[in-house]
Amino acid sequence: MIPRFGWGPFAGILKQAKMLTGADDHRLFLKWLVFAGVLVFAGYLIWKLGLLGLLFSSDKSFLSFFILLIFIGTTLHCAVRIFRTSREINLTRCIGEILEGSVEGKLTRESAGVVLSGRTALPSCIMGDYIADLIQIYLHHAGVRNENGGNGDPIGLMESYEKDLKNSSEIGWFLSDMVIKIGLLGTVVGFIIMLSSVSNVSAIDASVMQDILTHMSGGMGVALYTTLTGLICGALLGLQCHFLDRGTETLVVMMVRISEVQVMPRLGGGSELG
Repeated sequence: MIPRFGWGPFAGILKQAKMLTGADDHRLFLKWLVFAGVLVFAGYLIWKLGLLGLLFSSDKSFLSFFILLIFIGTTLHCAVRIFRTSREINLTRCIGEILEGSVEGKLTRESAGVVLSGRTALPSCIMGDYIADLIQIYLHHAGVRNENGGNGDPIGLMESYEKDLKNSSEIGWFLSDMVIKIGLLGTVVGFIIMLSSVSNVSAIDASVMQDILTHMSGGMGVALYTTLTGLICGALLGLQCHFLDRGTETLVVMMVRISEVQVMPRLGGGSELG
């Protein structure tokens, strides 16, 4: 059986692209770009079909417009955080490749950052800051170990870095939950508008009944459109926060693996620091 794409003009191009860029470069941000492309196309279809104008004209409470503003702002926030997380993953992978390529060499902390063997400066990123803090912990506790057998505890340091990385996604989850609650608030407002059209009616005739039905349909429109907008925007924001959480977990796992396998032996701490 002949393997697919094993020959032809594209084989050399694909091989060269993998050698130049790497298969995993900005994979997280590329996933978000695919999501953003589908989202923009769906938004264009909604605008082209006139559904967006129908939403704004039917929602007298303007809660749907407020939900869309929160959705756009949170989406931009998630885009920035996902891109930064994707860049940190790339730089952390680069640090791992540098350390794996150099079997011997000691890590030192200098004014320019972390330097390997006094020559190779590691990229400036969260992983570089973490290694610099590990070096500081090792140097600080080296004398303590010599005096009373104490040791450093980088586990708490990693937990602090992990909490700091996850703070950005917590804002997104909060806003995702808030737009759903605003949609439910629109449901309550819509039913209030419906009931207010009936509460002041003393006598019912054909003209009054027509006005009542008009107000009731307006209130029902507010209730349904705000709920629908809140649920859809909340689900889409939750998906973006899920992307950000998975990227953060990937970054933390890479940092732990590189620090345990590559960094600790070069510090001379070994299992004492771990």
